[in-house]
Amino acid sequence: MSKKVYKQKPIPYTPLGIFVALLVFLVLIAFWYSGIYAIKNIEIDYSIGDVSSFNLDDDIMHFGSITPGLKTQREIVLSYKKDAKATFKTYNLPHITVTTNPLYLKKDQQTNVMVTVNAPENVEKGYYHGKLIIIIKRPTIL
Repeated sequence: MSKKVYKQKPIPYTPLGIFVALLVFLVLIAFWYSGIYAIKNIEIDYSIGDVSSFNLDDDIMHFGSITPGLKTQREIVLSYKKDAKATFKTYNLPHITVTTNPLYLKKDQQTNVMVTVNAPENVEKGYYHGKLIIIIKRPTIL
């Protein structure tokens, strides 16, 4: 009995295949060149209750306790060694806002950023703990 030998035919280079390969290559280059300079995580906590108080510990950014209907602020001073764009994201902090998002930083220039906890009148009382994530990256020109 003779065995049939099958030859595998080469895959033809179609325009669609070349386009997909080029697209994947460009996406990888864009991802590599996205220009993230630094990522900083700042832990934050605050509580909303019947009395206002403050916490001077320096282990994380404490806002203390505030009563519903009030707000409190802390200041962050940012600078970077080259022109950059800073974006701010919060994790598990529903009442936190940042003054300017995104923020464009000039080389070696200090910029003040206000971080605010705003407790609406109908807010649920309790303890809140999360992170403010600051992503510093190459500024985009668009």
